[in-house]
Amino acid sequence: MIYNIKDYSVFPVLVNYIDNFLTKKQCTDIIKFARNKEYKPHGALSGNAISNHGLNDTILNDIQLNVKNCKNIVNELYTIINGYLHKVGLMPVKLTNSWINFQKKGSGLLSHKHPGNSISGVIYLAVDEHSSPLVFHNPNPYIGFTSRTGNTDYNAEFSALKPKIGSCCIFPSWLSHSSGTHINQSEERIALSFNADI
Repeated sequence: MIYNIKDYSVFPVLVNYIDNFLTKKQCTDIIKFARNKEYKPHGALSGNAISNHGLNDTILNDIQLNVKNCKNIVNELYTIINGYLHKVGLMPVKLTNSWINFQKKGSGLLSHKHPGNSISGVIYLAVDEHSSPLVFHNPNPYIGFTSRTGNTDYNAEFSALKPKIGSCCIFPSWLSHSSGTHINQSEERIALSFNADI
């Protein structure tokens, strides 16, 4: 007998990855500007890492006002965000906060979510081949309970994205993410993160 089998991906989670959202020059200029801000350890970071989360949660606005070649960074980010919102059918949002994390060698990003927001994202300002990836955790709490013969998109517990300088990643705020079991091995991994909500 021949069966007519149709595959459906139910409840998919959309993550957008945008190459070259910023140029290397823009990234360098943002870092130069950001080094003069106040930083402290943050609960989502482990090891030798600091953040201005909670100290200056409007860093994107400050960058737009003070970094010459980033005068349109917020509008350009909204263009990307609106494309994401259109694909997933969500209401328009506005940026709620933004911050920068500086991670040194041996640091990590602990598993966390961004409650109180609709979407979140990150722009990588300084990374290299030794930088830890961004690891997303499967939201299905039972995925680890199943026996498997191999790894597929349907039974994965994690999915990792390797960051590149100037790239941007947008994802739902409820999606748990971390650096997984990876420890950052680059001398400096710098990321600009943001949240948005209605």
